[in-house]
Amino acid sequence: MSTKFARSDRAGMGGRRTRWVGAAAMGTLGIAVLMVLMVPASAASAPSVLHTIQITAPYTGAYASPSTSSSASGCAGTSVVTAPFWHARTGAGGFSGTARASDCAPILSGSASTDVGFLSYVPISVVSGHHTIVVKWSIRASGAESLHLGSCKIASLTNYSECYEDATSEITGSAYLVDQTNGSYVAYPTTPWAGIAASGFYYDYCYAGNCSTYSYGNASGSFSVHTSVVWTFNAHGLVASHQYVLVQSFYGYVDAYSAVYGSATLHNGHATAWLNAGTFGNGLQLTSITVH
Repeated sequence: MSTKFARSDRAGMGGRRTRWVGAAAMGTLGIAVLMVLMVPASAASAPSVLHTIQITAPYTGAYASPSTSSSASGCAGTSVVTAPFWHARTGAGGFSGTARASDCAPILSGSASTDVGFLSYVPISVVSGHHTIVVKWSIRASGAESLHLGSCKIASLTNYSECYEDATSEITGSAYLVDQTNGSYVAYPTTPWAGIAASGFYYDYCYAGNCSTYSYGNASGSFSVHTSVVWTFNAHGLVASHQYVLVQSFYGYVDAYSAVYGSATLHNGHATAWLNAGTFGNGLQLTSITVH
């Protein structure tokens, strides 16, 4: 930056006038520079500062709530291969289970199902106002179902009779942000995760002399997935003094069903399903939570 000194055309005052005006200008500039230097750097940059917190394992103050529910009847059974778990220290969790059903005399029907899953609770810190929260999980899971209708025999065509087989294997997940201070729900993900499943059912039926076979899905379906699940929350009106918790849930479900109705009998029919999201390298990993 260059400073131009003012010049006077008045007779007898040229030199002194020129030097006086230049000195005054330099003095003013010096004061302005000094004032700029005295302004704190934080005050000058504050408007552009972005409040960002990234949370990774170990997740301090986090905990999990696992759950298991199983049922079986008739010639059917189920097993929980890996009990549901989630560790705050590593962010790793998972579960696995199986279900199977088949015909057997004199019991002609059977069903089995297992629900396994967990809720994880992770506290997060915020400043007052609006935040975008991005949650990332790494998912490794596989599952399958298999159906075999076997031989369905219907003794009477007068009344409704049916042989039925059903099997499902699936995994789902969801999340939400809650304000523990006032007990309110704050936000849900902008894009939920639909999960993944394999399912199908088959049946033969007869009624009033009309018989048909109907099916849906696959007689033998499976899935194997290694993917990232990303949940993004847009949370408004947050208060720094409140306690916020990110609640995340994953559930697995397997079921198998074999049944007859009316005068039908079933021979060599079976249904099976299995889900693995917790053994042989499979599992569910919370990799990070970023608060913008």
